[in-house]
Amino acid sequence: GLWIPMAGGIDNGLGLKPPMGWRSWNLYDCMSPERIITDERMRAAMHAVLDTSRSLSVKAANLKDLGFDEISMDDGWQQCNCSTRQDEDPTLPTCSVDECVGGHCSWHDKRTGLPMVNRHRFWD
Repeated sequence: GLWIPMAGGIDNGLGLKPPMGWRSWNLYDCMSPERIITDERMRAAMHAVLDTSRSLSVKAANLKDLGFDEISMDDGWQQCNCSTRQDEDPTLPTCSVDECVGGHCSWHDKRTGLPMVNRHRFWD
């Protein structure tokens, strides 16, 4: 006969559903001007997740109500020329993707170690 092994798990309430959310990586890859993430575009994405103009079974609903409870900005916020080829800052060094991955370029302040945010795109 066919034997099917059973999987065991810890019953601690974690991992009952997959993480659900919106990530900027899927839309804004910085490969053209309209695909560069900005403060305005990120705020529009946040509002879209909370927008109740849709309905589900005749009830107003938004993506948050349906379990999409995370919004993430992955790339394009940092002040560097590593991943924003269409919007390079001439005051910063240009490096290849290999140099960025290898740690030779950084978007962290050399004095403080803190991330440097691109204030041109994210002024607030």
